[in-house]
Amino acid sequence: MRKLKLKNHYILIFTIVCVVILGLKLFLSDKNKNYQMEDYEKYALAGSVNILLSDTKEYIKVLSCYPEDKSIKLVIESNISVDINTMDINSLFHIVDDNKNKGKLIVEDVFYNESHNSSEYKWLISASLLMKDEPHRLSLEYDEYSMPIILINNESNNIHRNTFNITQISDIKIAAFTKYYNNLLKITIVPAMLDNKIISNNLIVKDIALIDKEGNSLKPIIEDNNTFYFKAKISDIQHLDIYSIDIYNKEIGDKKFDEPNSFFGSWSILLR
Repeated sequence: MRKLKLKNHYILIFTIVCVVILGLKLFLSDKNKNYQMEDYEKYALAGSVNILLSDTKEYIKVLSCYPEDKSIKLVIESNISVDINTMDINSLFHIVDDNKNKGKLIVEDVFYNESHNSSEYKWLISASLLMKDEPHRLSLEYDEYSMPIILINNESNNIHRNTFNITQISDIKIAAFTKYYNNLLKITIVPAMLDNKIISNNLIVKDIALIDKEGNSLKPIIEDNNTFYFKAKISDIQHLDIYSIDIYNKEIGDKKFDEPNSFFGSWSILLR
């Protein structure tokens, strides 16, 4: 009987030890995963990358790419002539890792500056990419083209470029399209087109400036319906500041305002 009690005692101790070891392993595993995720979120695309499509003036450009909240955030600009409002972006191109695992791209915001039939047409998407693991190297594949997207340890680039969410004004999201025109930097501001309560003509930017790397404020020399022309180069610019906008026909809550609402602040957009 005593031997049986001792045997049961040893079995109990062994079971407790196994449970403790298993729990410790799970705890350390979860903790390690958290450390890995925190470390992974220090990585980002250092600059912008783009592909030019042969025999055309079309392009695809990745402006931002960085991990955040178990997904990879992306800002992509292009002038491929598709109706971006109705296009399934996952059928237009896809993003894979080095093992050819395909990610799922979830478009969160859509911006465009003209009709998709216009020669000036550009569109921009802000999206989240869901991948199997935590890749440091991706490829955007479009037809026969493949564009590498390499994330390096560069935490300062963990930020959206050319887009901004004005949370003070009921989450109005805006984007800046840039190009050079007659030796001037042309910047066009548009709101997100997924917000059906506001269209481009209902948002008027009233006060805007570029801030260069020396901290100098540069005002536009020409203004034309949310399009602004500056004597500047993007490489010399720190960010774009918007200080005042008017919004027409905007629904906020259960109220609709037909008269313009003026909003004042200091909203910065980092440009590429």
